[in-house]
Amino acid sequence: MNIKSYVISLERASERRRQALVEQERLGLPFQSIAAIDGAKSPSDFVLEGYSEEQGRKLRNIYGKRGLSRNEQACALSHLKVYRQIIEDGVDVAVVSEDDAVFLCKQDALLQAIRSLPDGWDVFYLYHRGDIERADNNLVSFRSVPGSAVSYVVTNAAARKLVDLASPLRLAADALLGRAVFIGLLEGYGAFPLLASHQDAGMSLLSGRVSSSRTVSIKGWLLSRSMLTRKLSFLFTKSNSYFCRLW
Repeated sequence: MNIKSYVISLERASERRRQALVEQERLGLPFQSIAAIDGAKSPSDFVLEGYSEEQGRKLRNIYGKRGLSRNEQACALSHLKVYRQIIEDGVDVAVVSEDDAVFLCKQDALLQAIRSLPDGWDVFYLYHRGDIERADNNLVSFRSVPGSAVSYVVTNAAARKLVDLASPLRLAADALLGRAVFIGLLEGYGAFPLLASHQDAGMSLLSGRVSSSRTVSIKGWLLSRSMLTRKLSFLFTKSNSYFCRLW
C-alpha cells in the first residue's frame, strides 16, 4: 500500500505548524506539509476559485441563509489543494490532517486499521462527530452527516471524486466530505475508538471552527454545541431529498 500523510498548515501560524510537524514525525509516515490558503489575506491576495455564493446560500439556509465565510472558503480550498496533490503524487491512500490534529495511535495501529477496512471504502475518519452505529469492532458507520475534517484517510479514487464534487465551491471542507459520505457518493467509516483528536484551542485558525465545548444560547436554554449539532442533524437529515439537492 502506497501511503502518504499530508498536513495543512497556515504559514503565519508558526507554533501550530511546528506542533503539526511534530505530530507527523511521531506518526512516522512519509509526509508533506501543504501551505493553507489564508482567509485573513486582503481581497487582492485571496482567490475565490469557483466559489458560488448563490449555491452556498442555498445549501446553508438552515444556518441563516449565508454563504461560506472567508475562513471556510480558504479551508475548503486548502483541502481541495491537498486532493489535487494526492492525485499528482499518485499515492494509493492519503492521511489528510489539519494543523491542530493530534494522533492517538502509532503507525502500526493506523496501518492495521486501514488494511481492515471493507472493500470499496473511500473515506476513513480518524476523528469524527455525529450520530454513529457500530459497523464492526473497530469501525462505525454514520446515521447523520459526519462532522469534522480534522484528520481522515482517503483513497486516490476518493480524492478524484472530491475534486469533481468541489466544483463549484459551495460547501465547507467538512460539509463536502460528510454529506458525500452520508448520501452515498463516497463510502465512509469512522474509527472506534477515535485514532485522532484535536487541540482544544477554542477557535481553529485554519477553518474558523469553534471548539465543540462552546455553548449556544437559544431562548434562554443553554445547549452544548455538540448537542445542538445533533438536534439540527436530526431535524434536517431525515429527508434524503434534502441531500439529493447538494449536487
